[in-house]
Amino acid sequence: MTHSMTGTARRTVLLTAALVLLATAVPAQAATTWTKLLPTTNEAQGLAAAPDGGAYVAVSPTIGGGAASLFRYSKAGAKTWSIVLGASGYQVQGLVSDAAGNAYVALSIGTPDGEGYPYRIQQVKKTGALGWAATWHDADASLTGDALAIAAGTVLVAQRDTATGETTIRRFATADGDEALAWTITAANGPAARPIDLAVTSNGVFVMDTSGKLVALRSNGTWRWSKQLPGDADRGGALAVDASGISVEYEEGFLDLRLRRYGFDGSKKWDKEVPASGTNNSAVTAAGGTTWAADVEYLNDQVQSQVVIVRFDATGKVKAKVKVGTKYQDSANVLLVSGDFLYIAGYAWASPNQPILLRIKKP
Repeated sequence: MTHSMTGTARRTVLLTAALVLLATAVPAQAATTWTKLLPTTNEAQGLAAAPDGGAYVAVSPTIGGGAASLFRYSKAGAKTWSIVLGASGYQVQGLVSDAAGNAYVALSIGTPDGEGYPYRIQQVKKTGALGWAATWHDADASLTGDALAIAAGTVLVAQRDTATGETTIRRFATADGDEALAWTITAANGPAARPIDLAVTSNGVFVMDTSGKLVALRSNGTWRWSKQLPGDADRGGALAVDASGISVEYEEGFLDLRLRRYGFDGSKKWDKEVPASGTNNSAVTAAGGTTWAADVEYLNDQVQSQVVIVRFDATGKVKAKVKVGTKYQDSANVLLVSGDFLYIAGYAWASPNQPILLRIKKP
């Protein structure tokens, strides 16, 4: 998930003067960092790569329905465009993008129509124009899940039915939205709670839920193995997969954030505490054996809390730690590697109550 995904949304004036950066390993970072307040309310719920090194941010309310929007920013921090995907009753459940630069937003719509409660995948072209949309329905609003992924010309979305315990992974062609045969995971083998992150690689398909259960599937959707973390992922859970393994973020005790690394066979490589004070929102991403975890630390009454990015090497050792954010009370909801940089999408609390987007050089 990211942290697809992971359920609802987390917006833009340059705040150079408000930016506070306390880096332990990247002294020149302030010159290549920008921070944006997105010009809307709600929270950033999804983050994905946009063309030319930029980023997409999807926003909507975290509780209940409201307006859902997608923003595109350039790597220099300019807003390229924004589009409203739904004016009322919408929640963003995930965001991904493809190699062509198109974005795909998973949405739930809280107002039933004649067929039940709608769920939707909406393609948005890199120009900001709407592409195809695929919609399915649930009669009793029992589907839960904030997990979206993309691979090999296919968008995948994972949802668990609380009535049956089964988890369904729906698959849609990126070209035209045509739906392939869905994969079904039984209650015994699948997630035990709401899926919050989904990752698809050449090594398989991986789903994480709020109970801290990690489920591995083969590339054809059949069950392979599952692991239960020694804590839950209801507040701070996230999943990231790269070519060498699986990184999962979870909480052991109240706001005690931890990071665990698995091999693709399910073997535990290491388990480490994330050195930050803890928050209800956190994020993780990985590339080349390196894992970056985002949490929040309180600074002082003037700056309040800021995002903390911690870099772990392939053995689980902390190699760098950097603080970045606004003068407000920040949260980190989603994290993205983009070349030599990291994007962080989150929320600035307690006035102005707006989503934030940050771009920093990788620590």
